[in-house]
Amino acid sequence: MVPAKNGTLAAPYGPAPVSSEAGQLTQQLFQLINHERASCGLPPFAWNNTLASGALLHSWNMAHCGFSHTCPDGSTPYQRIANEGFAGLSDCGESIGLAGPSNPPWNNVYAVQESMAREPLGGWHRIHLFSTTLHRIGIGIYVDSSGWIWFTEDLLN
Repeated sequence: MVPAKNGTLAAPYGPAPVSSEAGQLTQQLFQLINHERASCGLPPFAWNNTLASGALLHSWNMAHCGFSHTCPDGSTPYQRIANEGFAGLSDCGESIGLAGPSNPPWNNVYAVQESMAREPLGGWHRIHLFSTTLHRIGIGIYVDSSGWIWFTEDLLN
């Protein structure tokens, strides 16, 4: 970890920038996920700003270090979520996605998310999306200069 401008610790490439385009895509993705859950008779995920901040930082890091659940410092999704203030958590999950440039950008984000939702029943993305034990979600989206959309969905009980 390296010091951020405000003196706090940030990931190697943080803090992550925020853009209006990423904010709009984040809201669309959150709505889509909850719509998919509702179509299966499940309650919606509750939005969690702390999870979303961590998810955004992970998306930003992936854009610089590669597409992976593991951070450059070796931390796993469980460790990252616990370090965000959720120590002692009993259940969490993470889904990551990478959508290529498209016009409008939502088209490819939607396609990636739908592929996660349509995985075979044992697929981890599907398990997370349709979980009955995970209740909170934070989504972080980073759009790079080439139009690639990196996204992380962190989920918690």
